[in-house]
Amino acid sequence: MVKSARRALEILERFEALQRPASVGEIATELGYPVSSTSVLLRTMEELGYLSYDAHSRQFAPTVRVGFMGDWILNGHPGRARLKSLLHDARRLTAMTALLATRNGLDAQYLFVLRAQEMNFESRRPAMGTIRSILTASPGIMLLAELPDAQIELIVRGVKATQRTSASLEQVMNSVDDARRLGYAWNVGPRFPDVGSVSMRLPIDDMFGKPLVMSVAGAGTTIAAEHARIAGVLRRLVNRFRRRLADPSGVATRRSRPRPT
Repeated sequence: MVKSARRALEILERFEALQRPASVGEIATELGYPVSSTSVLLRTMEELGYLSYDAHSRQFAPTVRVGFMGDWILNGHPGRARLKSLLHDARRLTAMTALLATRNGLDAQYLFVLRAQEMNFESRRPAMGTIRSILTASPGIMLLAELPDAQIELIVRGVKATQRTSASLEQVMNSVDDARRLGYAWNVGPRFPDVGSVSMRLPIDDMFGKPLVMSVAGAGTTIAAEHARIAGVLRRLVNRFRRRLADPSGVATRRSRPRPT
């Protein structure tokens, strides 16, 4: 039952990534599931009203019911309602994959992913739910940067006790200090040497107060050479996002515009 529930959610997330109908075989291949059990699960999700099936093309697609399920999470808060637009802007302006991340226990986890076209590197196909090291990946470093040093030390100890990592407390604190000084975190590798990312804290949290971080990821050579420029793009987006949070109606922005003479 637990495996079926997990696979059902992964199927919905795969449709979010594909943004088009897909066949049983394609879903099974994408997710590495047996075709037979994938077929049964897709049919069950169709019966429950989460998927629709087209007999002519033999493809499935999510129903409007799925689209409405999470509306209350985003639309109930003016900032969260703008998150997807913010990530689209980040991907468009940097030509990199845009990600929304938060902390999940002793890890950083991607909540939303907008993939960009691969350029000068092989994409590792990050997906919603992907876990990254809170000690070395830039989203994790950005999440640590706002915590007291004593709490960071406890997290490092916890990671070392439960996961395989070569990161020392000194290395982590150096990265955290850099992030606090610069206002952003960046890294290349170590998990994938040819891929890097730049991350910045967003001025809003989720509904339980967990911090949210925006990241862009791409070729490691580009990140290493241009992280400051990329961070500047993200900073402008975050500042605009912050202004809109302070003035959700846009009245102040409209009043500040010069009138034509």
